[in-house]
Amino acid sequence: MTIPSFKLMKSRAAERLRASENAGRVTAVFAGATAGLMALSAVVTYGLGLKISQTGGLSNMGLRSVLSTVQSVLPMVVSMIVMCLELGYLAAMLRVSREQYVSRQTLKLGFSRFWVLFRCRILQSLMYSGAGFVAFWVAMQIYLLTPLSQKAQTLLMPYLSDANAVLAVLADEALMMQIVKAMIPMFVLTAVLFLPLAAMLYYSMRMTDYVIIDQPGMGALYAIGESRKMTKGSRMRLFRLDLSFWWWYVISLLTVLVCYGQEILAALGISLSLPKDAGYFLFMGAYLVLQFATWYFLRSRVEVVYAQAYDALKPRQSSDGVVLGNIFQM
Repeated sequence: MTIPSFKLMKSRAAERLRASENAGRVTAVFAGATAGLMALSAVVTYGLGLKISQTGGLSNMGLRSVLSTVQSVLPMVVSMIVMCLELGYLAAMLRVSREQYVSRQTLKLGFSRFWVLFRCRILQSLMYSGAGFVAFWVAMQIYLLTPLSQKAQTLLMPYLSDANAVLAVLADEALMMQIVKAMIPMFVLTAVLFLPLAAMLYYSMRMTDYVIIDQPGMGALYAIGESRKMTKGSRMRLFRLDLSFWWWYVISLLTVLVCYGQEILAALGISLSLPKDAGYFLFMGAYLVLQFATWYFLRSRVEVVYAQAYDALKPRQSSDGVVLGNIFQM
């Protein structure tokens, strides 16, 4: 079970996308729905912010609390809906890679697997958090036991004898800035230690979503464990496959940067003769348009290749997954 030639997989992906009757429509619905949800979330969040700022007085405290709660919860709800649409889209691209019929109904699959997918995301977040904690602890030990911490110790030494001095340190912004700068080596060490751990976790869990799609009766732990088994010995190959799609990741990064165009221009000393809110919506709108375009024209070519990589790695005896046969999710 090895991943075949990248060139061969990309050639097959292009052929199967051309042969698929509805792949373009499904991608358009997915990209449009995702962009629409993000646009709706941005507009509603902005409107709630205006309403909260205009709602004053003790009598309106309850209303402000409700509006603030809705403003905080809305992005989480949207992210969960997008998470389900993503899984449905991956299922559609898996069907395309298998030369099976696909329709917009396939996008609903993520909602039927919501709880398994949700538990998977929680477990994955806990694993990454654990890796981050380990990296931070080891980095802190190295930092404290080496001359790297000398500057920070010199700054803190006058305050170590007084327990109440901690508040004075926190209140002194200039001192806090010096301490943070002195601790930069520790932060760098944490990043250096965390990145390999995160990469190992990422590639070991790379096929989790496909397992959820293909084996609906299994739980989150099984999906993660099955992905680890499948990717064992092939993680470097998957990494090289990612590198072969460097252009896709560069385009995705540039698209995301457009969303922060106003902040980037401000950092460069360039100011637009537009109100702040107008600039925000201008760059947000440009980002959503570019995201739709890149997803519609490019993303399917990438995802069908990854679906082929999954089929190449999965055990042959589990080839009768739900993606193959459930006519209600085609």
